[in-house]
Amino acid sequence: MIWESNAVVRYLAQAYGDGALAGNHPADIGRADMWMEWFQNNAYADFIALFYQLVRLPRSQRDPARRDAAIAALTRQFEVLEKRLSDQPYVAGDRLSMGDIPVGSALYRYYTMEFDRPALPALAEYYDRLGQREAYRTTVMASYASLRPATD
Repeated sequence: MIWESNAVVRYLAQAYGDGALAGNHPADIGRADMWMEWFQNNAYADFIALFYQLVRLPRSQRDPARRDAAIAALTRQFEVLEKRLSDQPYVAGDRLSMGDIPVGSALYRYYTMEFDRPALPALAEYYDRLGQREAYRTTVMASYASLRPATD
């Protein structure tokens, strides 16, 4: 049984993707893998902290200072991604890869949560590019209303 999300993505990309998502060359695989790890080890904690402050917690339990700290920290992380995406369409290069899956999955919530986002034009264009893909629209762009508290 494989149960860690990035491990599942790697397995599926390698087992069923014919190299399209994982890559066929070690350098391509390494670049895609690097961005999966970057998101998990750098941006994810800040993203989840923000998601809790804006969505998961009842309003009475939300902490504006924690929210603002999460926004600032996530912005610093997404500035790294912004720089990467300023000269290429996807995180690992010119085509969609397994590296885009963890990052892209979080962006739907990032762009639909209510807060003032910083101007990151390459990231916004990347999100728009992902949104043009049918698979992204049908699997990622799903309601997360059930994750909100029952009472607010």
